[in-house]
Amino acid sequence: MITSSDKVKTSNYGFLNVKSNGEPWRITHPKNYSINQLIVADQLAMKYQSNIMSFHEHHQSIGRDRYNHYTIMNVGCLADPSKLAYTVMDDSKSAGMVQGFAMLKNGVGSLFGRYPFTDWSEYF
Repeated sequence: MITSSDKVKTSNYGFLNVKSNGEPWRITHPKNYSINQLIVADQLAMKYQSNIMSFHEHHQSIGRDRYNHYTIMNVGCLADPSKLAYTVMDDSKSAGMVQGFAMLKNGVGSLFGRYPFTDWSEYF
């Protein structure tokens, strides 16, 4: 566990359903992976009829599902990929991991990453 705070609730499930300003969001770490950004998130949006924040693929991208109903995201990871043994010990054709995080406020998902993805001068 990361914390023992009573304010933090944990679950064995790999997803969380959230309503933000009436908008449905599914925050998920799905089993599936695609080397192509947003493919899995797009399919999950259609399956669950929800906006999607997806974390498994370690890509960083934001867009809309193929029918333009939901926002879909590949958020990235909050880790230093060079410190993860399974990413540096073997050759792989997989895309490199990208650091990033997301914020959900008033029903809108925002995606943040390293410059030039995010212009951090706007925030500091």
